[in-house]
Amino acid sequence: MVVHEGYDLHSGDQVELEINGTTRSVEIGGTLRAVNVRPSGVGGTPTFYTTFSHFEDITGRSGFSVIYGSIPEYTPEQAETAATAMEDRLEDQGFSVAATGARGNKTTSPDEHFSQDTLDGVFLILGIMGVASLLLGLLLVYNTVSAIISQQVSQIGVLKATLMRS
Repeated sequence: MVVHEGYDLHSGDQVELEINGTTRSVEIGGTLRAVNVRPSGVGGTPTFYTTFSHFEDITGRSGFSVIYGSIPEYTPEQAETAATAMEDRLEDQGFSVAATGARGNKTTSPDEHFSQDTLDGVFLILGIMGVASLLLGLLLVYNTVSAIISQQVSQIGVLKATLMRS
């Protein structure tokens, strides 16, 4: 069994899982990083991953509700091919299959956060607001300086008349 990274759990550690009122001790075999799991730094709880046979051993149930797969080296084409092959094989065995990835996709890039599109939109809006704030601030400074100078025109004229240089 492996656990999502970021928790103080390491390979060889023992964890106790309470499943259906029964407590079982399970050894951690390693850690992994999943893009669709809330990281520990923002309050996520540990997510455990296991094989089909080990799942049946510790739960007494013989079925999964979600199946994730991985490929040795990610390319969109290889991931789509592997996902289609998994989907076809599961449907041949009588299981219904639905995409559970971000934005309803069957595959996700391991280098892209599942909320990347939403974050890009938020950052675009924040950038536009920042530029607008900067321009409005410059306009305010210009107006303030212009108003001060226009109020001091008579004094500037007196200073020039008395041979002061600006």
